[in-house]
Amino acid sequence: KSQKSIIKLFQSTNNIGSTPEFYALGYIYDEEDNNERAEYYYNKAIENDPNGENNITAYVHYRLAICCKSGDERIEGIKNAIEINPQYSKISFKLGYFYILRRDFANATKEHNALIALGASKEAATLDKGIKAFQGLQGY
Repeated sequence: KSQKSIIKLFQSTNNIGSTPEFYALGYIYDEEDNNERAEYYYNKAIENDPNGENNITAYVHYRLAICCKSGDERIEGIKNAIEINPQYSKISFKLGYFYILRRDFANATKEHNALIALGASKEAATLDKGIKAFQGLQGY
């Protein structure tokens, strides 16, 4: 109910138009599994900040990829988010995770190395454990 109230509040004001507002609406619809509306608002957030000047834009690209894309399009969407903000280690971690799930250990290792270069040792260590664990399962 609270999500619907927030949506109504946003929609009742004529001030909708900032990247964070569009992102918030996209996220709410995303959480409700309304991917069509989520995709619409995520794309509006991106259109509002095409050069990625707002700090949230990289995360919007990430959420759009996770919510509304699959396969190679999902990977490309996450890479796009990293291009916008290469310092955002959580997105590199998630990309590495998706590579692990695809059994693409070479690219997962590249993301692991990128995390080390960013100084994100906790995420790098977790990703490294995932790579090793999944590589160990390959024989099964």
